[in-house]
Amino acid sequence: IEGSRFGFTGSATIKHGLTAGYTMEFELNDAPSDAVTQGKDGDDPDGDFLWLRQNYMYIDSEKLGRISIGRQTTAADVGTEVVIGESIRHSDPNFGAGLRLRFGNDLSDVTLGDLAGNLNPDPNNVIRYDTPSIGGFILSASWGDNDYADVAVRFEKEFSSLKVAAALAYIWDSQT
Repeated sequence: IEGSRFGFTGSATIKHGLTAGYTMEFELNDAPSDAVTQGKDGDDPDGDFLWLRQNYMYIDSEKLGRISIGRQTTAADVGTEVVIGESIRHSDPNFGAGLRLRFGNDLSDVTLGDLAGNLNPDPNNVIRYDTPSIGGFILSASWGDNDYADVAVRFEKEFSSLKVAAALAYIWDSQT
């Protein structure tokens, strides 16, 4: 369901080892893959054509980590997939999520999206903290809008020619 993204980012060094920055990212989504259905006229859901996906500022310290505030991906965003290759596409269960199951000749109200949803949390208005890498481990936590909180740990390390990566995340969302 991801569209085309474009944005602006900037950073400045405050002093050695301390940087401040800003990111603003838009998403243009005029034909989302999860809106494709076998339905007839009027069955297509309305969607946002252009929306502000991320809009946040941060301070990054080599020794203390990064703290960021604003609309951004949350800490748990890393827990849904780990990619160690140089791939340009990840797996996403939302491709075709609007397609309905067929029983005999009749379309049901059950869609593929009802069976397997996108596990990535949407960007949210949060305060987020990421530790610096310690032995290949990075701990992240975010808290914010609508009683949302999450925590995640990532690991990435290369041993000779073997690269190992893993992630684990937990989300607490009072809205769900």
